[in-house]
Order: sequence, then structure tokens, then C-alpha cells
Amino acid sequence: MAALGLTLNRMVLRPLRRLTQLAGAMARGEYGARMDAGRSDEIGVLADGFNRMAATVQDHTSTLESRVRDRTEALAATNRAIMDSINYAQLIQSAILPSAGTLSAGLTEHFVLWRPRDVVSGDFYLCREVEDGFVVAVADCTGHGVPGAFMTMTASAILNNVLDQLGAADPAAVLAAVDRKVRAALHQEEEARGGADCFDNGLDLGLCHIRPAAGKLVFAGARIPLLVVAEGGVDGSVTELRGNRRSLGYRPSAFHATGRAPVGGGAESPFTNHSVALRPGQTFLMSTDGLVDQNGGERGRSFGRIRLHELLSQGAHTPLDRLKTDVESSLDRFQCGREQRDDITLFGFRVRLTDAVAVSSTGSGRRAA
Repeated sequence: MAALGLTLNRMVLRPLRRLTQLAGAMARGEYGARMDAGRSDEIGVLADGFNRMAATVQDHTSTLESRVRDRTEALAATNRAIMDSINYAQLIQSAILPSAGTLSAGLTEHFVLWRPRDVVSGDFYLCREVEDGFVVAVADCTGHGVPGAFMTMTASAILNNVLDQLGAADPAAVLAAVDRKVRAALHQEEEARGGADCFDNGLDLGLCHIRPAAGKLVFAGARIPLLVVAEGGVDGSVTELRGNRRSLGYRPSAFHATGRAPVGGGAESPFTNHSVALRPGQTFLMSTDGLVDQNGGERGRSFGRIRLHELLSQGAHTPLDRLKTDVESSLDRFQCGREQRDDITLFGFRVRLTDAVAVSSTGSGRRAA
């Protein structure tokens, strides 16, 4: 019995245990495992079949890994080419934004918080001199990323063209002209564009015409408000001049996907001008909705206008670079690592007043007191 047990262990049980071990090694990815197949009995046939199977699996795995490496390298090369193009597009988009020298020409202080959701942005801002002062604008175009960036190039060119033709004295008329030209440029009034080829694009725009010599600012907005922070007491007071509740562009009969009012029927309705007397210590800000709509906090709610107004009120007396830092820090803490939902732009500025306007404003303020 002992001799029979030893023979059974050597001839059957040991090869089966070895076969089980090799099968486990293959399951772990060790495809080079092989079993001695010098026998002609059933165990030899089983070992030979196992070796052929292992060789086939190893060959297929090697071929698959080679193909995966090739595809991965091809995808990496394609991704590098795409990112190179997008990064170059960012340089082109940055070229349409005003330089620091242009911003400083008529502004005592300024800051721009510009955070594209992707590399390129669907937001842009403008500051340019005109005959009797200068113009400041903030725009939020449809989409973000590459589609939004294409829209910024189109909208910026149209806005500058309208300012060249009409001037900046009537911001409401400028918005109406941009509205017509955007719809015409994108052929959004053509019914033939129905079905799958139909698209609906436009922008929100806030526009300020500033006349430092006259001590006057005129604002008109298409769904972008102007915030005016005036010094007073420990904190400042924040006044919001709301823009009209309609965007520029978009098809006349379309509703915006976010629930905005339809532009049909009121496409020719004028926008509203708001006039503000310039006084020392005022801070003006325009923002796209990406800032107040950013979700965060413990409950994932939006940043909100109230939170923004509180920050601006507390920073009424501080330099604008410090105010920008405070807003950024508050946004980062609130966002708490969450993904940015939309492009964010906040443009803040203080106007450089002439001596006559500054003295006049101070004197009228004293008489009023």
C-alpha cells in the first residue's frame, strides 16, 4: 500500500498539483509558465494541451499589448497636437484682450479675475479709448472651451466694429446694433437652418461709456449688471444696476437653454441706459454669471450675489489688487476642490477723475451733508 501510494503521488497527484500551480501563475499574468510533457499517458496529453494553450495566450497577449502601446502612443501624439493647437488658440484669444497699458490709461486702479473653465474661454473683456473718454465691457458668449472662444472672436470683432461706426455715447444703441449684427453674422434668422443643422448662439454683454472730464458714466447691459461700490462708514454700499433681461444674438423665436426670455417679438426693443455721476472712491465691477453660479460649500449651493456683495462692500476702502485677492481666496475656499462649472470673469475698476470733477464732487457732497 505504501508503494502504491508513493507511485500514485509521483505519477498523478504531483503533476496535477504542478498543473494547478501553473494555472494560478497564468491567472496572475505569468504567461511563460510551462509543464514537462515527456509522458505519453493521459497526464502527458493534458500537460501538452496546457502548454499549447499557454503559448497561444502568451502570443495573443503580446500582440494585444503591442497594439495597445501603438494606439496609446498614437493617442498621446494626437492629444499633444490638439493641446498645442488649443494653447496656441489661447495666445490668439489673449491678443484680443486689452493690454495693461490700455487698462491703466484711464483707470486709477483695475483688476481682472479671468478664469477659463478650459484652456480657452467663452468670456472676454474690452477697454478702449473713444473720442470723449473710454469704453469698458464684459461679455459672456455661448459655450466655453473652443466653441466659446470662437464666439468671443466673432463678438469682439462685431463690438469693435459697432463702436467704430456708432461711437460709444449711447451704450443701449451699441447693444442693439451688436444684437442685429451677431444674428446676421451667424445667419440665425434663416428658417432654412432647421433640423440638425440648426444652432443658437449669442452673448450677454455689459457696456460702460466713461467720460472722466464730464464726471459721468453711462451703462447698458444685456443680462450683465454693473455693481457700484461707494465708500462710507466701515464698509461701503453696493448698488446693482441691472441690465435688460435679454441676451444678444440668438434666433428670434428661440428660448435660451437656461430659461432666458425669448428674443422673438422684442428683437427691436431698445436697451436701457443708466447714468451714474462719478465721485471719488467709487468702485465699478462687472461680472459674468460663472462667478455667482459656481457651486460649493457643504451643501453644494451657488456662490451667490449676496456673498459677492458682502465681499465688495468690505473691500470698498482697500486697493483693488487686495480686493481681487480676497475674492479669489473666498471663491477657492467656497469651491473646495469642486470642478469649475463655467468661465469666470470679474472686472473691477476705479476711474481717474480730473481735478475739476473731483473738486466738484467733493464740494457737492459736502453741501449735501
